Amino acid sequence: LGVGLLLAAGTGFVSLVAGGAFLETASVTIDVPLVGSLKAVSVLVFDIGVYLVVVGTALGLVRALGEEAGVS
Repeated sequence: LGVGLLLAAGTGFVSLVAGGAFLETASVTIDVPLVGSLKAVSVLVFDIGVYLVVVGTALGLVRALGEEAGVS
């Protein structure tokens, strides 16, 4: 949960520090042997952060409901 929140918020603040707008997108193109060129976009890091927050929250909720029901 904490790592996901750090990734999602950090993506916005990195673009601010770089002189852009909050959550402004950036892209990098990398040439990979045998694959070709890959384009990585900063939105991917934000989406992974949001995914981790949602999964962490859902797991915490399921764990809390399981403890309440007496299942360990």
